[in-house]
Amino acid sequence: MDAIRQDIDALPAIAKDFIQRVVRILEKHVPSTSFAIFLFGSLSHASDKVNCVDGTSDVDLLVIVKDDVSTAARDAWVELNALQQILGNHVSRRGIIPSILRVVERQTGMHENIFMSRESDFKNARFSKIFRTNKILTWLLAPASIVLGSALCHMARVHGNAEIEGSVRAMQATIGKEKHILPDLVRSFLMNVILALGATILLPVTNKATKYAVEATKWSMYAATYLMIGERPSKASQKRFFERLGIDANFLDRWMELSQNYTPDVKYTVKTPWNVVKIHALGFKIKKIK
Repeated sequence: MDAIRQDIDALPAIAKDFIQRVVRILEKHVPSTSFAIFLFGSLSHASDKVNCVDGTSDVDLLVIVKDDVSTAARDAWVELNALQQILGNHVSRRGIIPSILRVVERQTGMHENIFMSRESDFKNARFSKIFRTNKILTWLLAPASIVLGSALCHMARVHGNAEIEGSVRAMQATIGKEKHILPDLVRSFLMNVILALGATILLPVTNKATKYAVEATKWSMYAATYLMIGERPSKASQKRFFERLGIDANFLDRWMELSQNYTPDVKYTVKTPWNVVKIHALGFKIKKIK
């Protein structure tokens, strides 16, 4: 689970360009010795790199800054948010339903590409600070140790101070030993069932409803696999893993397709709540056996 140095030249061109733009913004405001950029999520898996086809949405970056430059980092954050808006990752919308959806996205941390954390917040695993989520929703629903643990499995430094990587290594050494895994699986179950049911309700009012269902499936599998094997495999590996455990192969095939080439899909969305329940049931079963 060691954090490694990721050569950005090995990444898809769109990801490389995005990271370079982020670096330029940060270096305008923050000394290069005071921050480090880490890649996590799908692109930190070698086998998933070829699937970076959805613009910059597959490029998940965590910027860790030294505490003594937090004021300058706030100025950089304004520009980073503007960059996301330009690239279409944040969309300004009008109307009551779109506005509510945006609030939900911000409070759950969904569909964000760049996260910025002070080094002390990261070291102390302050989930709501790291991912800028609502504190109350985080306490109620966020499976913090599972999310952090699965992200750390393949987090790779792509730029910046190598010493800050020590914070990542220290977190790696402790996060798997947390005693909150079972409560976090319960939180994951609640969060993803709510998300999946919400997606079905939203089908008539937004073409993003299926995207919420895709997210619910993804995070359900992340939680279950992390609990079962202490890892977060690639998407293809997760698909094969859950097929062998009895999850519907057609449903998982469609999840893979929608993850790479999104389009609204009523049938998939309606099937998601039950499959989310089944995936978590496997996690609870394995936990009971252990």
